[in-house]
Amino acid sequence: MTNLVQFPGLGLSFELSRVAFSIGDMDIYWYGVCIAFGLCLALVFAFRRCTEFGIDADSMVDVILIGVVLGIASARLYYVAMAPYNYDTIWDVLAVRDGGLAIYGGIIGAFVFGGLACKWRGVPVLPMFDLAGMGFLIGQGCGRWGNFFNQEAFGCNTTLPWGMFSEATEDYLMGSTVTVPKGVTIDPAMPVHPTFLYESIWCFVGLALLVAYIKKRKFNGDIALRYLVWYGAGRFWIESLRTDSLLLVPSLGLRASQLVAAAAVVGGVALEIFLTRKYKSKPLMVTLALTAENRSLLAKVHKAEPEFTVEREELVASSPRKLFLERTNAYNERVKQQLKEKLVEKKEDVTLLLVEKRGVLLERIPKEVEVRQMIWDKKPHPALERIVGKRETPAERSFYARGMGVFLMRVVYGKKRYGKLYERILECVEPETKQYDLVFDFFGFGAFTTAFGARKTNARKKAVWFHGENLWWLFRTRDFIPEYDKIYCVSEPVRKQVIARFPELADRTEVLLNFIDIKQVQRRSEEPLSDPQYTGELKFLTVGRASEEKGYDIAVQITAELKKRGLCFKWFIIGDGRDLNKLRTMAKEYQVEQEIIFLGMRENPAPYVKSCDLYLQPSRHEGYPITIVEARSLQKVIIASDIPSMREQIRDGENGYLCPLDVMQFADKIQKVLADQEGRDAVRKKLREEPIDFSAGYAQIEAFAKK
Repeated sequence: MTNLVQFPGLGLSFELSRVAFSIGDMDIYWYGVCIAFGLCLALVFAFRRCTEFGIDADSMVDVILIGVVLGIASARLYYVAMAPYNYDTIWDVLAVRDGGLAIYGGIIGAFVFGGLACKWRGVPVLPMFDLAGMGFLIGQGCGRWGNFFNQEAFGCNTTLPWGMFSEATEDYLMGSTVTVPKGVTIDPAMPVHPTFLYESIWCFVGLALLVAYIKKRKFNGDIALRYLVWYGAGRFWIESLRTDSLLLVPSLGLRASQLVAAAAVVGGVALEIFLTRKYKSKPLMVTLALTAENRSLLAKVHKAEPEFTVEREELVASSPRKLFLERTNAYNERVKQQLKEKLVEKKEDVTLLLVEKRGVLLERIPKEVEVRQMIWDKKPHPALERIVGKRETPAERSFYARGMGVFLMRVVYGKKRYGKLYERILECVEPETKQYDLVFDFFGFGAFTTAFGARKTNARKKAVWFHGENLWWLFRTRDFIPEYDKIYCVSEPVRKQVIARFPELADRTEVLLNFIDIKQVQRRSEEPLSDPQYTGELKFLTVGRASEEKGYDIAVQITAELKKRGLCFKWFIIGDGRDLNKLRTMAKEYQVEQEIIFLGMRENPAPYVKSCDLYLQPSRHEGYPITIVEARSLQKVIIASDIPSMREQIRDGENGYLCPLDVMQFADKIQKVLADQEGRDAVRKKLREEPIDFSAGYAQIEAFAKK
């Protein structure tokens, strides 16, 4: 059967057939082809964009299949329930090929059953709804052209140039099921509104607007709400033109689609306003999707270790698609390796050997790590015990022990024979009898542990780790360092310094960055902070031990200069150390004891870092400063001294600020940064986007231990 479709005002006419092609005796209608084409385009769009919404493509397939099939079933049931006539048999109800699908029934069914499928497949529900909203617009925009081939879903008469006329429109308008507003007269011989075209254009315009908004969305479900508002508004006025509407109350002429559209618009606008206000100050963070393979591996791990979790990684929603793809792939590769290692059930036997088993961090050491203290088989002189760091007994803490220790270090042995002093102390310590795969001296600052690891332990491999650029202490352990198989340096500047001192050991020297548990830092930053000293509208913060290399004496002078310039602020410094009392005295001398406040030790500095306005680090020397890593992980604006180790983390003006360690220049930089709100926002945005990943460091140590 063919229809002559005319657009008299445009001088156009088309000979249309409802049948696109036939397979044997089965006719395939254009209506079905248009819907299938729209579905395929929506699938292509969803697969291309799903990573930006934290959705795994493989898992999404199951959700889409369930949503589409049950959505079509819901569309048919909605139509049957609202139809102005009765169906004689169940087969008539199921005869979808004879026509009769209501889009709102499909939308409701797809959201309900698709949401349940999301829960089943572990797909985030609201991000999936965001994708589905744009997919609906693609499907509806294409599917409405099936109405054109069927010559249905048109409106009442119009004199507009694009008015449409055909035998099918004339036949329908002469029937008894026409629905028009009261007072509107229908002339079957006159052109009608092509409302299918209006809705198709409305859908594609809405799609363009929502795609442009993807990077600007404020919360999960934002795009889905905007879809409901946009489509509902368009459908409300288009439905008022149509002559085939499903009536909710026929006697009143109340159209079902208009009622649902109005509810969608009102509810969507109300929720959009409420949620936008709620999340306006928080950038939307997208949790990167785990692949179906990794979720399967994780399920296997959970059977053996129910409490095990993988660290989730996030990316700000406004990040480029390319960055989402790169970070998601890298994240899943790391998780896959981690899970495979878990399934192998590889166990490391870790022993932490300390000079003295004391300190505030003991309780944070994992239970599976054995913590022991060195055993002294001969009672050494208290001065020797003090030299290696023991402060346990009054004798070791006495002025005599301190004075004798200084005498031994500087007069009796001195720099050239310091190794002999450590050898004398080694005679008093029991050796480790256990055979290890790897001995790792992580202290590295010329400590006695380096000598102990070299001479008193048995291991297939031994490594030492240097943490600072200033190697003034190297004379203490020079005799023992060549006995290590690997010399790790915390940064490239440190590595160059070591090679300059030990050129013959260059082939054993590598960079191994300091690493920390970023997720733990972020979790601990959420702990409540109730410190009556930590107050003020403008708070600066520095974390680190009170020693000369940290540059806190310069910090006191910078504070005095900023106070002189009239800036109202407080600079808090967390950390203990030998220079703490001297620095407090210096602050009083400069009359800034109310502006620069030395808080001393704090068990958890993370909440302090999170709530500060600027993180400052005026160091003279550093290795690879972990405090900078922690501040970066909490997206704090950092101003640090321009030294080589800082340049490994901070790119001036991009993800932080660097400044020469000069009082006037540092003060100028602080004021300049405070005055540049746009610059600070750009730095925070960059910090949210850039990864902090230490997985390579773990792999580096493991590879060395296995050689």
